[in-house]
Amino acid sequence: MRCAGYLMKGLLLVGLLAHQALAINVIEVDSDNFKPLTDGSKNVLLKFYTPGCHMCDVIDPEFEYAASKYDESDDMLFGRVNGYRERDIVEELGVAGYPVFKWWKKGATEAEPFYYVHYSGRHGHTLMRMVNDRLGRDHHEEL
Repeated sequence: MRCAGYLMKGLLLVGLLAHQALAINVIEVDSDNFKPLTDGSKNVLLKFYTPGCHMCDVIDPEFEYAASKYDESDDMLFGRVNGYRERDIVEELGVAGYPVFKWWKKGATEAEPFYYVHYSGRHGHTLMRMVNDRLGRDHHEEL
């Protein structure tokens, strides 16, 4: 029985570490790092959310999944902004509902709308298709 307890704790730890590994590509955006992230040096996709928002919770793991498919060579950053905590950012950008996405194209310092339109399949694949379209790239074969 004792071995089963250790096994369960080990599996829980592995699961938590795997989740953190996925989420590492998503930056928690606040008033301290917002301007440097959106300075035009990279393409940036920000997701605005509020805790307890059902659709925000549904999309969050898919947003992390999509972010995990890009790396430094892609000049692409993914971040999320807590709409309750970061009121200054929300007001500056006119965010009125959640979830909302905003896009900063490399070389630009003003946000563009990023209208998330999902019809079927995995939300993460929809996000990847939309990002790849903006980057002018072919879609990955899994899409």
